[in-house]
Amino acid sequence: MVFVNETPPLAVRLLVCGAVVVGLALSGNGLSKTVYFERTPDAVAEAHVGNLLLALGCALLILCAVVVFSTGPRLPAAAIAAPAVICGGLALVAAETLFPQIAALPTFAMAVAGAAEFAFVRSASS
Repeated sequence: MVFVNETPPLAVRLLVCGAVVVGLALSGNGLSKTVYFERTPDAVAEAHVGNLLLALGCALLILCAVVVFSTGPRLPAAAIAAPAVICGGLALVAAETLFPQIAALPTFAMAVAGAAEFAFVRSASS
């Protein structure tokens, strides 16, 4: 049941969209936990949990992007992978700044648009 270069059934497309939403929720929750203004032990421990949630969300988004990429459309896959690459990369490089949180605003919208295009727009054209 491999859907290489063909449109997968609606159930598979909706499952991928649900996984994108879960990945965005994990990433957003992780990004919100990494913000702290005073370096207390509790804040650092919460930031560690946030980084783990962010890594899990980024892994799920990359997995969804690979599934979308394997079915043919390239632009939705790039849009779905954008939060993982940009926010996850900024969280690794500039963890003590607010750049990952600021970058989450446009990239999360891109991922939602990519998932919607994969689920509904591509299915209408094929």
